[in-house]
Amino acid sequence: MPSQLMFSRPVHMQFKSCYNNKGSCDYPSAHVQLTKSHQLLMIGQKYKITVYVELPESPVNEKIGMFMLCVRLSDKFGYLVSSSCRSSRLRYMSQLYRAVHILFMVPFYLTGLSAEKQLIQLEMYTDFEEDQLHPVTDIYFEMLNHDIQIYSANINIFANLGGLRYLMFHWPIVSACLGIGSTFLFVFFVFSMSWRHIYDSEVYRSEPNDILVRTAIGKLDEFDSEDKSEISDDLSKKEFIPNSFLSSSPI
Repeated sequence: MPSQLMFSRPVHMQFKSCYNNKGSCDYPSAHVQLTKSHQLLMIGQKYKITVYVELPESPVNEKIGMFMLCVRLSDKFGYLVSSSCRSSRLRYMSQLYRAVHILFMVPFYLTGLSAEKQLIQLEMYTDFEEDQLHPVTDIYFEMLNHDIQIYSANINIFANLGGLRYLMFHWPIVSACLGIGSTFLFVFFVFSMSWRHIYDSEVYRSEPNDILVRTAIGKLDEFDSEDKSEISDDLSKKEFIPNSFLSSSPI
């Protein structure tokens, strides 16, 4: 899990003014330093980089129409890691819509609670991954238009969480219950398998002894039955010997 899920930095545009003509002679540009030496973004984590530009609803910006914003990511040694450009423009408003909108917004305009401006969102990167060899420390901005008028700009870096990280961040109680329950279930499964293994081994060891005892008892019973049968045969023979034979025998 990344230490921070969102980074936000203000973007201060700068330009060189012209001496002969009004306006700027070069493109408005800015430099934002995320960190000086240590790594800010997490390796293997995907990030969404979005730039918010606040533009006044002035006739100049409406006349410009489309404009382009470019972003360059570099490490602390100036190595270009990645670059991206996105285009946009002010939202179109018809004369009727503008008149009705101004009519309803006049109290807020007079009190300073609102102004005639638009916040343009430019998604520069959807799934940006940090390079382990060249971690991003600096971001350079350039607005590819000389005459564009800007109130302010801001860059936001969001961590795109997915799978278990998304579940742990948005539903911490549910994820904690699932984690604890799965842990107890795994421990119970291991304990039951171990107990079954030990019990089966004890039963297997006791079975041969029972078989030997039963075999010995069976053999003793056979011997006893044979002895009893022999004794009964001898007695029967003695009973059937004639008396004359017994009397004629020498003394």
